[in-house]
Amino acid sequence: MNEFKKRQKHQSKLVAKACMNFFSTGSLPWSPEICKSYYAGLSGVMYVLPAFYTPIVIEKVIWVSTAGISCLADYVYIGYKHPIQSFDQIIATILFLRMSYLIYYNMSLLSVVKFSIAPLSCYGLATYGKKINKPNVWKTWHFFWHITSSILAAVATYQIYNN
Repeated sequence: MNEFKKRQKHQSKLVAKACMNFFSTGSLPWSPEICKSYYAGLSGVMYVLPAFYTPIVIEKVIWVSTAGISCLADYVYIGYKHPIQSFDQIIATILFLRMSYLIYYNMSLLSVVKFSIAPLSCYGLATYGKKINKPNVWKTWHFFWHITSSILAAVATYQIYNN
């Protein structure tokens, strides 16, 4: 193998390792035993709700996949450094922005505020639970984040496609 190919192979390994490190960062300061919670972890299954109200097949697939990824990240791999943690956070951010756009485009800016205030408040309180090092506060508000965001996403999806 010539020198150029060796260097390319080495650089590819470094990039792959950097990507795995980036995508394997957990965001919780506690051990898996402390983090694990049935209600905070398995409530992610609620993200299937919007799939019942959209006529678009790919959108159904996205919502069902999101539910699975949420349960994996927030229950199965909670507290571990695993790529699913980053994927969960990226997907949650993209879906929040997408739903905000759809609500704005099909309803109004005021509707975006009404549909966002409860989930964002729950998310903020869960983040505060991490900051003050109270796992039960994080678990409770993370659970309510899943509940409010999934139900309101389902309501918004219904209103967008049935009005």
